Amino acid sequence: MARMYDVDTSAGLAQSVEWTRKMFDYINEGGIWVVPRSGWQVQVFHSKQRVKITRTGVPEDNLIRVIEAMGWTIDYEGERNAPSRGR
Repeated sequence: MARMYDVDTSAGLAQSVEWTRKMFDYINEGGIWVVPRSGWQVQVFHSKQRVKITRTGVPEDNLIRVIEAMGWTIDYEGERNAPSRGR
């Protein structure tokens, strides 16, 4: 049985995508979600299906995977302006 939100499984990735879509639904156009465990700032642009991530603190590679799976575009800003996954 797959663990919930395990992005290394198709079911877990799908659950994570759904959770993130619901989170984004609460955020106004251009609004910012600060991820509690890392301090990353995710600015959401629904109209363009695009986010701007200001990377600080702990890496959130799984969040990047989830947003990419949603089909959204990611722009990076801040001291860590490139993904830590080596891309």
